[in-house]
Amino acid sequence: MRFIDPVLISEEVWDARFSCDYAKCRGACCQNGDLGAPVTEEEVQKIEGLLPRLAPYLSEKSQKFLRKGISEVYQKKLHLREIEANHPCPLGFVDTHGWLKCSIHQWALDTDEKPELWKPLWCSLYPLVVLYKGNSWTMNLFLTPACRSDPKAPPVLLSFLPLLQGIFGPDWAQKIREEFSERN
Repeated sequence: MRFIDPVLISEEVWDARFSCDYAKCRGACCQNGDLGAPVTEEEVQKIEGLLPRLAPYLSEKSQKFLRKGISEVYQKKLHLREIEANHPCPLGFVDTHGWLKCSIHQWALDTDEKPELWKPLWCSLYPLVVLYKGNSWTMNLFLTPACRSDPKAPPVLLSFLPLLQGIFGPDWAQKIREEFSERN
């Protein structure tokens, strides 16, 4: 583990190279598991405001489910609601090739928006898991058996550095770059 204030970063994160190979995983990360992605109240409000624009992408079943609420509290933490365990996220849809896609991501691409400005941060950072514990943050990697990476992937931490900089600031991001320079 390496501490770059205020984040304790696992060695696995420092060493991993990852870039989603969507053509091979086909959106499995948006289906596997028994709990929806963690979200903030602000993200819930943003998604609720988007629902009318996401409707063309979503099945009637998902739309009906989401009308009853998109989030729930589990162990004092807010999560997207799941229809059932190992079922696609209710914000997901299956495209004409049978691949699971995120309606928020697709809507953003179709309207020339940046997906990371609209998707929950948890989803945008996956497979990085960034959690706040006590007075500091931890960062780990969570690769499921379904995850597939491009064989020429860059270091995962550098891949997500623009998003992480938005959370921890430019000085923190510079420390990460310096650490990688020293390691290589």
